[in-house]
Amino acid sequence: MYVLVLEDDKERIRDFKHRLRKHTVRHAGTAKNAIQQLTAKKFDCLFLDHDLGGTENALPEENTGYEVAKWLKENPGHKPAVIIIHSLNAQGRQNIKSCLPEAIELPLAWQFVNLKSFFLVK
Repeated sequence: MYVLVLEDDKERIRDFKHRLRKHTVRHAGTAKNAIQQLTAKKFDCLFLDHDLGGTENALPEENTGYEVAKWLKENPGHKPAVIIIHSLNAQGRQNIKSCLPEAIELPLAWQFVNLKSFFLVK
């Protein structure tokens, strides 16, 4: 299974990669990079964080999981089968959910990831 994790916290990234080690996991630290990866490859699962650190190429308010959600809404052919919003930011989760109502809200997902259960439900 191909998984993309949008996350900027190094500890959480390590945890995702460890817990998902049986899968092919790619990481994006910025919204721009996530969109580039989603354009280039079809992913089965996407974990979306909302709050991401600023970069030289994007203003902080543009570098959020919400930007990726808006892009996916406009480009539905690139949507993974399962989208999990793992952000701790409640307002950010709501913003993402407004674009992607099918997304699963699961704050702290990196602490207890079991992808099989999400694919069995669908």
